[in-house]
Amino acid sequence: MLKCFRCECKNHAVYECLKEDFIVYACNSHVIDESSSLPIEYNSMFEAQLSSYRLMIEKKKQLLALIRSSVSKLEKSNKLMAGVKPANPSNQFLMNGLIRLRSAAGQSQNRNQAHIYKLSIRALQKYPLPVIHPEQAMDLQGLGPSSLKSLHKIFRDAGVFYKNLKKENESKPEKKLDNEVRIKLLVDQRETRGSEVVSLLEKAGICVGIKTLALGDFVFVAESGDKCFVLDLIVERKSASDLNSSHFSNHLRDQIRRLKTAKAQMKVLLVEGKSNFSIISEVWLRHGIRIVNVASQGKMIEYLKQFFDYFSSQVTSLDQLSENENFEDFQKRHLGGETVGQIFFRQILEFPGMTSKKLNLFISLYPTMIDFLQGFQESKALVHQNLAWCGIGSQLESAIFDFFGMKR
Repeated sequence: MLKCFRCECKNHAVYECLKEDFIVYACNSHVIDESSSLPIEYNSMFEAQLSSYRLMIEKKKQLLALIRSSVSKLEKSNKLMAGVKPANPSNQFLMNGLIRLRSAAGQSQNRNQAHIYKLSIRALQKYPLPVIHPEQAMDLQGLGPSSLKSLHKIFRDAGVFYKNLKKENESKPEKKLDNEVRIKLLVDQRETRGSEVVSLLEKAGICVGIKTLALGDFVFVAESGDKCFVLDLIVERKSASDLNSSHFSNHLRDQIRRLKTAKAQMKVLLVEGKSNFSIISEVWLRHGIRIVNVASQGKMIEYLKQFFDYFSSQVTSLDQLSENENFEDFQKRHLGGETVGQIFFRQILEFPGMTSKKLNLFISLYPTMIDFLQGFQESKALVHQNLAWCGIGSQLESAIFDFFGMKR
């Protein structure tokens, strides 16, 4: 006869109960869980023990199936991580982290978050440069400030060291490597008119030079002695309002066409402010020009600072740049192909008081001199209103009219 596992008086057991994956026997006073307990119907102790062993074997089978399922999921995850490769092999740790985040978002049925990580994974497959800081990873499509905490965790879990950007900003503006090569960011002089961009770049620790660039607003170069080579990044800067207005003229198309002729691997259209998504997608998909949207001028400085640090750490000798274009050849090649619109652009730029913002608005309305003259012939009052909208005052307006021989 079976005895109760609790009673000191050895009462007869009338129930079998499950306790910590083991079968025990209890009397009416010590039933563990009535919902899962079963009345004893065994004729002998042997049958009771046999039933207990069967239950233990079933539990072990369930546990083994759970282990096999977990191992299978882990193998599938590892195969997925191994199958998805970034454009730069050094970014594999970031790719693995984004895949894990996407998988976790899918399991929690957060479709919006899973879609965001899907876009960032696709963007990382095309991103050619190594990601050296979590804030640089936010340039990938889909990722934003809300993802920064997760990106920091990916870097920490992978054991990837990255410097504090605030401390890097305290470095000296000029950075020399091997006492020979110096990385410099050339800024088009048209970008410096009425702007503090040069002083902000220097405060961020970037070595800056001001030139009249034949192509782009920002160009990274490597200098050593009298030699100067263009590095693999050409940046064309636009504000969101300029982008939206110039999209309806030939000026943006002309800039994109000339940007595509550059030999640099990275051609970037840097848009500052909230921009129109349809215009960005058109430029990206139709022309293959990378669009980087930054919220403010400070974020633009941080973006350029990341590339300045990267080139400074990678370029240690001009021998590495044997396939890069000489800066003089770069200037001659792109200046030689000036269009009528570019010549008109440079003419208007020379007027005193003409800032880059006023100029971009003016060119968005009148991309060539012919457009300007035709508009003047059709309606002088409308031209006057358009110039006022561009921020062009009466003195500057008179100077432009006198230069082209137009009588108000």
